[in-house]
Amino acid sequence: MTSRQRKKDKSGYGGSWKESPFEKLDLPFTVESLKKVLASGFDEASPSTHQQIADWCFRFWWEREEGSLSSVADDRLDVAAEVSVDVDAQWDLYLANEFTLGELQAMDFSKVTLPSEWFDNWQKELASHDI
Repeated sequence: MTSRQRKKDKSGYGGSWKESPFEKLDLPFTVESLKKVLASGFDEASPSTHQQIADWCFRFWWEREEGSLSSVADDRLDVAAEVSVDVDAQWDLYLANEFTLGELQAMDFSKVTLPSEWFDNWQKELASHDI
């Protein structure tokens, strides 16, 4: 079981749920890829689901946190990682706040979409740091 699977197995309050299976986005963990991933959140025709976007963002943050991306201090990567972890956190909060436990246990998470203005805000956050 990967760290992502452990993280996404929700338990407590008398029940649990697990996200439906999905294909991971195969992109390098770079600032440029993060921009591409966030832009795909706006695009209704994008083949990437918001579930995949949240997962990629979590993995990007994890790689930066663990030092796999670079052991050198890099403000751009640090800011990008913070935006990425926010995407993942907001995904989790959105699921928990918008759906009942019964819905979460039976739903196809690839059909869930986050508000598009959130993607705009994340892009603005990157831009505010000249990224």
